[in-house]
Amino acid sequence: MLSSKSAVAAADIDGDGDLDLFVGGRSIPGKYPVTPRSFLLINDGKGKFTDETAEWFPGLSQIGMVTDAKWFDINKDGRPDLILVGEWMAPSIFINQNRKLVLRNSELQNYKGWWNTMELADVDGDGDMDLVAGNWGLNSQLHCNEKEPLEMIYKDFDNNGSIDPFLCCYIQHRSYPYVSRDELLDQVYALRRKFTSYASYADATITGVFSQEELRDAKHLQADHLETMLFENRDGIFYPHAIPLLSQISPVYKIIVEDVNKDQFPDIILFGNNEYPRLKIGKMDANFGTVLLNDGKGNFHVASYDESGLFVPGDVKDASIIHANGAKYLLIGVNNSDLLAFKLN
Repeated sequence: MLSSKSAVAAADIDGDGDLDLFVGGRSIPGKYPVTPRSFLLINDGKGKFTDETAEWFPGLSQIGMVTDAKWFDINKDGRPDLILVGEWMAPSIFINQNRKLVLRNSELQNYKGWWNTMELADVDGDGDMDLVAGNWGLNSQLHCNEKEPLEMIYKDFDNNGSIDPFLCCYIQHRSYPYVSRDELLDQVYALRRKFTSYASYADATITGVFSQEELRDAKHLQADHLETMLFENRDGIFYPHAIPLLSQISPVYKIIVEDVNKDQFPDIILFGNNEYPRLKIGKMDANFGTVLLNDGKGNFHVASYDESGLFVPGDVKDASIIHANGAKYLLIGVNNSDLLAFKLN
């Protein structure tokens, strides 16, 4: 599988007693945001895997730029179902039915975002798995909603063999390309004749940059939700819940669900940051490990750093709870830094 991948999730989806694999495609190098392939690999019981994506769900291979995947039995029929999140995607649920993965038209499809990660946990104590999903957050220049989404317009506009992606966002209720004139002209050289000055480009919309004919066959992606969110599961239907605003101060790339204060209720720890975006966006590094304490009913409040003892600066990409010598430790991987360890006390 000669493609860039993001996530692997294992489950016995065909009921033969061995573990099969979903492998999520993340991107095609040099062709962002063209959709990569994802794969469903069926195990023969001896560790030999066969690509049966076309048999189980042909459209799965082009579902989007997947960032995370989980199997769980959402409809309680004894078969694991698949949930995916990704960039420019809504959380997507696939129901396992008679050797087919059927995309469910769910309430989650209204939440297209830049999702990075997710975790499943029973945070409200009602016996089913709720969904905590990490997104881009609200602490940046980029904002969107259902009426004014972020948009990605892309194709090979100058016919040079490479994809030209253009992010568009709303400013005062009008959508503009996010790229500066210099960035635009570096990408599509022929537009130098059209935009000879900064003033000529200042008020240009995407339809002012390209003609209707040029845009006719361009691909189009949207995102209308950037909040990290909790979705409460009620009999297989997911209901959105607001979580504290401090959860939105940076992109979330890892979620840990653990009872950190030993009150028998699962708490949430959010890790993230992004120190390497383009200069005009700036560093997004305000999250030092956000601990959300659960009141037992699925309501959360943010623990102070003095209260939690957790302070993790930097660009966190992964974390995990491990057990050693009768104790629990939180291991944290920080990009370009040391592996950190905190003991849960």
